[in-house]
Amino acid sequence: MWGEDLNSSLTYGSDVTNNDVASSDAIGTYFTATWEKTSAQADPIYYNKSSVYGVKMYAPKNSTNGNTLTISTSTSRVYITGITITGQNAQGTTALYWQGTTSNIGTSKTFDADDEIQSVAIRLKETGNSKAGQYIVKEISVDYTILTSVTLDKNGGTTNGSATIYYDATAKTSFTAATRTGSYTCNGYYTETSGGNKVLNADGTFAGNVSGWITSNKWSKAANTATLYAQWESAASCGTNPTAGSASLNGSFLWTAYFIARKPFCRAA
Repeated sequence: MWGEDLNSSLTYGSDVTNNDVASSDAIGTYFTATWEKTSAQADPIYYNKSSVYGVKMYAPKNSTNGNTLTISTSTSRVYITGITITGQNAQGTTALYWQGTTSNIGTSKTFDADDEIQSVAIRLKETGNSKAGQYIVKEISVDYTILTSVTLDKNGGTTNGSATIYYDATAKTSFTAATRTGSYTCNGYYTETSGGNKVLNADGTFAGNVSGWITSNKWSKAANTATLYAQWESAASCGTNPTAGSASLNGSFLWTAYFIARKPFCRAA
């Protein structure tokens, strides 16, 4: 799963106290968990009892109208690719289900990065019918990916290009080449305006492993934006190179002639 090595987890510990009303908590760098009361149910509360720490969620008997946990990010181009909830039933028979679904799909779910999901709501559901359900969320793990928007600086050219690449991907998602008017060829996109390391070839394919950019042939730039620079080569003006030789005329007299060789010669335009 893309971004798996960027996982963030939130584990509640001794710093939480029983009956504190839960509101929101940061999960790693990019995400926030928000705990909400649904309908007339009790507020979710921090729970600290018998060395079990977490947030207790509630659901009435035989109901899908329990407390809701929403995990979201406001950071541009950071997308959820998976969520895992670790917890336990405190009372009743309960299940977490994902908002918009009607059946229990368990405590983990994966998402397609291309769907660009930035917020997921999870609601507690009581399935035992005998009593109100209570569930303690102990830990939240979020898998995610970052979509890097790369500016391909024209670097003396006519127009900038662009590319988008997901973290841990083996190829670009989109690509538009930089352009330059005249007889020039793009040699690729580099970390510097001159010299530096080539990161992308002229067609947007990966040029090879580059520290901080591509690792093990996968995109490893964990950033929303980045800039690479086109480097240009003046196109050559090519012709044919004459080479000297000799021939005889009527077998009686030698003169120097020039025969056209097949090997081309080139000069800078």
